Amino acid sequence: MLGLAASHLSMSNITDYSSDALSHRVRAIKLLNTALSKPCSSKAEADARFATIMALTFQSSYMPEGMVEFLVMLRGCTVVSDSALLCLEESVFAGFSADTHNERVLSLNPDDVVDVQYVEILRAGLDSIVGMRPICQSILEAHPIFGQVGDDEFKYLTDSGNYASQIILIHFFVIEYILATVALRPVIEKFPFRRTIVSAWTRDIAQRLPFDYEHRVDWVY
Repeated sequence: MLGLAASHLSMSNITDYSSDALSHRVRAIKLLNTALSKPCSSKAEADARFATIMALTFQSSYMPEGMVEFLVMLRGCTVVSDSALLCLEESVFAGFSADTHNERVLSLNPDDVVDVQYVEILRAGLDSIVGMRPICQSILEAHPIFGQVGDDEFKYLTDSGNYASQIILIHFFVIEYILATVALRPVIEKFPFRRTIVSAWTRDIAQRLPFDYEHRVDWVY
């Protein structure tokens, strides 16, 4: 929590607490790894483990250089929830299920109305993804990508030298941000940092692409 708070303050304050954020983060990760090396003994301990991985994941979403870190932590959420939570329904995080999340989003948007502008932008994004077929050399199912694929596949996906996957990740985060802008419209102003972070992740990848790949991120801009 201290690391997450420090990262948040660094994004919303002129004072830089990034060194404090990193220090707290490293300590939290070490303590979590130690805890995960042993069987979970109680519901309270399971909740504490899950709270820690969630805090670390949220913190990585505040880090301009933390895209891969975010993906690793997102994957960790799945692993920890599957192995550490004794029973999600009995946990204090019972409301973190996909069904509950969907219900909450729907409650924020009782009227199913989407701005035509967003529809056109997303269609252009999908066209951009389809145009990547010539440079994609393998198939990986999208839905289990963060929690169920093997370590080698996950490392391949997040490898900075795998330009095809890096471009796909750019599209993923930009499209996710646009969808969140629509789905969470009543509360999106509470998350101003998301645009800043997604922009930073996108620029970082785009600047590292070889010339022959640069045109494949034109849609993002």
